[in-house]
Amino acid sequence: VSVPGSSFFFVVYECARHFLERRVPQVLQDEKYAIGRDAVAASVADVSACVVRVPCEILKQRMQAIGPGMAPLTFRETV
Repeated sequence: VSVPGSSFFFVVYECARHFLERRVPQVLQDEKYAIGRDAVAASVADVSACVVRVPCEILKQRMQAIGPGMAPLTFRETV
């Protein structure tokens, strides 16, 4: 679960950071604003990674709660 979420985070982070570098006005291209750009890119990436991470974690927790020997969850019970 952590590998797909982490890889998705870094892909989205790099894309968002480069997008912001290209779209921000030249006046704000100074290095003192770099932390703001990186913070926005990281926030966008974290929200995007949660779209992958949270459903996988919910499925894992529900499967652990059922325990071995019980009937497997159907799609409807999972969602």
